[in-house]
Amino acid sequence: MAEWYLGTMGFGYKDWQGVFYPAGVRSRAYLEYYSQIFNAVEMDTTFYGIPAHLQWRVGLAPRRRDSRICAKTPRTITHDMSLAGSASLMKEFADAMRLLGNKLGAILIQLPPSFDITHHLALAAFLEELPQAAAGMRVAIEFRHRSWYTPQTVELLRTQGVCWAATEYPHLPGRSTGRPASFISAGSAGTGVTIITTTSALTRRPS
Repeated sequence: MAEWYLGTMGFGYKDWQGVFYPAGVRSRAYLEYYSQIFNAVEMDTTFYGIPAHLQWRVGLAPRRRDSRICAKTPRTITHDMSLAGSASLMKEFADAMRLLGNKLGAILIQLPPSFDITHHLALAAFLEELPQAAAGMRVAIEFRHRSWYTPQTVELLRTQGVCWAATEYPHLPGRSTGRPASFISAGSAGTGVTIITTTSALTRRPS
């Protein structure tokens, strides 16, 4: 039996007022309403830096016992450093995310469109150090360049149990070439929907 977590890439969008959020709902009540519909949310604020104190962010999770947060890796690691030499910073980020406890569903590593297959060695070195940086955590990588869509990429991720975050973009293939991890992460750039599922029939990672 699979456990499904369905949510969106953020929840505090003003243009959702009157469309998703009923007219008259104040912004401070967005999360309470959101939590009636979804049990997951992508934390985009971490993309801009590692928060100094995360305890208060537990309150940003959908207010359900089964809710989960998908935290996006800081752009310093993915965009500025292109993963190279980022092991210590990745560990710092992962350690900060541990403060979320069982609310943390997965860490998302969203690579920029410019990160193509020529960065293969940087990715391989990063994945080699990932077990020490993010021990016991679910990690998903989102590729946004079509050169990565090969069986070799799937095998590279499988060696570390890292999930391929399958996101739908018009310029990318409709599917990856395999399933390298014990959980699935999928999303659509057009709809802003994020899905994470774990399957009990497979080896389960700690929540």
